[in-house]
Amino acid sequence: MVETSDNDELLADLFRHPGWPILTQRLKERKAKDTQSLALGILAVTTPLNQREIDETRGFWRGADYLLRETSNAAKALERPTKEGEPV
Repeated sequence: MVETSDNDELLADLFRHPGWPILTQRLKERKAKDTQSLALGILAVTTPLNQREIDETRGFWRGADYLLRETSNAAKALERPTKEGEPV
C-alpha cells in the first residue's frame, strides 16, 4: 500500500504535468458545452428529458471536479512548509 504522503506526491506530479492545463481547459470547455446543451433541452421541451442521461452527466462532472480539486489540494499541501519536527 502507498503511504498518504506518497499519494499526495503522485497527485502533485499530475498537477505539475505539462498536460494538466490542457486537460483542465478541455474539461471547462466540455462542461460549458454540456451545460448549454442541457439548458437548451430544458427550454425546448419538445422531447422529455432523459433523467438517466442527466444523472450520468452529473456523476461525470462530480468525478471530474473531485479529480481537479484533489490534485490541486495535494499540490498545495506539498508546497506548504512543514513545521519543525513534523515528518516530511
